[in-house]
Amino acid sequence: MRTLNDNNKCIIRYLKLFLIIEAIIFGWLLLQLSQAISTTTYYNEIAFVPRPKTIKEKIAQYDWDVDIAYAVMMAESDADSQAVNEKDSHASCNGSYGLFQLACFWGDTQDLLDENINIEVAYIIYSKQGWKPWGAYSDKRYLAYLQ
Repeated sequence: MRTLNDNNKCIIRYLKLFLIIEAIIFGWLLLQLSQAISTTTYYNEIAFVPRPKTIKEKIAQYDWDVDIAYAVMMAESDADSQAVNEKDSHASCNGSYGLFQLACFWGDTQDLLDENINIEVAYIIYSKQGWKPWGAYSDKRYLAYLQ
């Protein structure tokens, strides 16, 4: 016959076993959740991969009038990041490159053809000189692209 002490020991054993099983299940659930979480965002159960920024969104990262900057860029290159004008003659070199048709002395040709670098250098020029360096601004061709 079991005594009260034996019954307590039996209950304690069952509780320990229950806690071990619960810990195993909880650990398994945590593992499943950690594997399910990733950098992909899900929207309506369809994987959403962020789209690359448009040129206008990249231009908008800087503190200038975005509409004017975009219009100048359109008038200069028609949004062609690989646009090259070898006929532009500058004091130390020939050619203008990229979205904002930056003069060759502003950097390496390949760098100026990179749209991110081209926009950044264009902003640096703008922040020091305004829109004066761009012929499309001076001759007002940019106005055709303002919305």
